[in-house]
Amino acid sequence: TLELAAVTTVLSTLAGYPIAYWIARVESPKLKRAFLLMIIATMWITVIIRVYAIQTVLSSNGLLNQFLMAATPINNPVTSGTGYMPTIIGMVYGFLPFAILTMYTSINNINPKLEEASRNLGASRIQTIRHVVLPLSKNGIAGAFALVFILSIGSYVVPMLLGNPSQWTLPVIITNAVNQDLNVPFGAVLSVILTGLTIFFFVLAVKVLGLGTDELVGDTPEGDADG
Repeated sequence: TLELAAVTTVLSTLAGYPIAYWIARVESPKLKRAFLLMIIATMWITVIIRVYAIQTVLSSNGLLNQFLMAATPINNPVTSGTGYMPTIIGMVYGFLPFAILTMYTSINNINPKLEEASRNLGASRIQTIRHVVLPLSKNGIAGAFALVFILSIGSYVVPMLLGNPSQWTLPVIITNAVNQDLNVPFGAVLSVILTGLTIFFFVLAVKVLGLGTDELVGDTPEGDADG
């Protein structure tokens, strides 16, 4: 559970930051709202539909393998509909919008004139992002990291449908223990452990990372130079 949550969090944060930065720096308000609406719209799609879509694409006779075998010298399928990689892809796909929206709010509150000043002083775009934007958006990055990690710990549908038993998370094991094995005491103990883990990492995010409710939901006061 912790491994899947950690990998999902890192990939979602790394993939979401460039998208969040690009949307935050779109000049047209209408275009910016359209991109944000597109990201939010993906969250309206039922998670089961997302999972079956990923299975369709990654299965042995799915679109990805058919394309690879037709366009490359590969003769055998390289992906399957279930396993470690499909589970990670499904979880990243599900939690990426949370990371993007959290970091977008942080980056959007950074004054663009700071970047202009950096460029005028001779810094490249990469140097500007590294030395100006990244430090000022650290709260948003930390908030996205903590939010996605906490949500990933409780993921059930994606590991259940896309993962093999070795990828089953605590929620899946708890459900199976209660519904299939009728071992309610064991399921109850695991539920307490899962609840304790969630509380522990939430407290860790608040106390150690210094994050409060505003950062975790992606809300930063207007005019704050530090996103």
